[in-house]
Amino acid sequence: MNEKELKRLKELKAKTDEELSNDERHELESLQEKKDTYELVKKAASDFFKGSGLTDVVKKQTSIEKTSESAEGRFALLLKGIFSGNYELITKAADPMIVGTPGSGGYLVPQLTASRILELVPTFGQARRFMSVFPMAGNELLIPKENALPSWNWVNENASITASKPTVQTITLTPKKGAAIVVLSNELLKDANINIAGYVMGKIAQAKGTSEDAQMFAGTGSPFTGVYNPSNTFGFAETTATISASSLTYQNLLNTLAGVDQNYLTGASWHFHRTILPVVAGLSDDNGRPLLEPAFGDLPMRLLGFPVRLIENAPTLAGSSTGKPFVILGNLENSYIGDVNGMEVTLLSEATIDGTSLGQFDLSAIRVISRVAFNKGLTEKYSVIKTASS
Repeated sequence: MNEKELKRLKELKAKTDEELSNDERHELESLQEKKDTYELVKKAASDFFKGSGLTDVVKKQTSIEKTSESAEGRFALLLKGIFSGNYELITKAADPMIVGTPGSGGYLVPQLTASRILELVPTFGQARRFMSVFPMAGNELLIPKENALPSWNWVNENASITASKPTVQTITLTPKKGAAIVVLSNELLKDANINIAGYVMGKIAQAKGTSEDAQMFAGTGSPFTGVYNPSNTFGFAETTATISASSLTYQNLLNTLAGVDQNYLTGASWHFHRTILPVVAGLSDDNGRPLLEPAFGDLPMRLLGFPVRLIENAPTLAGSSTGKPFVILGNLENSYIGDVNGMEVTLLSEATIDGTSLGQFDLSAIRVISRVAFNKGLTEKYSVIKTASS
């Protein structure tokens, strides 16, 4: 219900029954019914978003114009422009020299906003926090990988030096498309401000971060193969005595530490799920001293001299199955993420999201699409512990 209709309803209700004509009575009944329906829809939308955090967002109204150069401000202008069909706002939000509509019907997210979303992703995901991230133009990116070093010869004076050359293979980063959808009421979207934009950006980053972690740590090949996948070629693989991760021993840890070239362990950490932590905490050396050093101040937990990182998407204690790695010792910067420049935003108004009709409940959905690549990388530099095959 628009402002003009609300104003007219107020005018009609201010008149006495004797002052109303028959046409005005019918108009009053129609407008009142429309207002009642609007209030029901508004309440349904409020119930839909209950507990989502939007209530707090709305309370913090901030002027877009004062912060249009911030990531949230630019995104708010874009959302408001798309919703209202105001091309001037869309132009104001866009990056210089990059204004227009891609063939798919969406709009490019301002680079300032896209960069801020990527900055937020590690808040919700761990892969980008620990792995190497490369910018990409959109095509495949080839990263050189040494296959064999040149030989170093010790020779006598005036003696011939044997010629040799290194051989190089490549690691390929192939982009895959991913997307997230955030649902908002049209009332909020119409008056989009930096707080609403910040809420949407946070939800996109959360969805992107958690989904990337699931693939980059535990992926089975669709679309990516994660670092814990048993098909990887590891530098060393230690096996527990049984098919359960609970059979982990001090000797397993020592063998894992000693099983790989020590040069590969520069910057290395232990990586396992939090449910494995009680098993590790219960281990001690031959003199009865606990192996796990608790965190102290800014110092993280340490195990046999290396930091411990608890990875949420690593295999759990209950979920560890036969012959599967559940502990990785290594520097995860040897695994690679590729970021394709550019995100695209599309406004959906007639779709059905999770069984909820957007049109029926006066809602809109903001869909953001981006492309990312991943390669498990140099897993031969990782030493792992896996459960027994039988």
